[in-house]
Amino acid sequence: MVIAHLQTLLLKNLKEMLLKKHPELKIIRQFIPNRIYPVNNEIDKHYPFLVVRAKGGYDGEEESSVKIEFVFGSDSKEDGNSYEMFLSILEDIRQHYGTNRFLESFEMDKKLSWRMQDKEDYYPYFYGYISTVWNIPSVIEGDELI
Repeated sequence: MVIAHLQTLLLKNLKEMLLKKHPELKIIRQFIPNRIYPVNNEIDKHYPFLVVRAKGGYDGEEESSVKIEFVFGSDSKEDGNSYEMFLSILEDIRQHYGTNRFLESFEMDKKLSWRMQDKEDYYPYFYGYISTVWNIPSVIEGDELI
């Protein structure tokens, strides 16, 4: 449950950090919500969102890590500034975890990568991705699960 615990800590930490500036943002675990297509000109209820997703990991003899990806999605029909919101969130994450790389016993690797969607055919939806790698406790031979 180490990875699930890291996700829980990140969810809590991101909510504290981002919801003051972006109160409409939904910060959720693992999966992008299904789209609810607009009815009577209502905008999608799930957007904007930031998903905290465990993408994969590595267990070595002396070190272990997990790749955590933050997936941002927004409906840009109303104001068209989705990419600016993503860049603001990206900058907040870069600044925060660049200076606070520890979250309990987890340490974020200094390498952080990000990208924006590369196709315009998702309109009116916009997506951005931030990838981080976190060092996690290694499994040690002879240790029992608690």
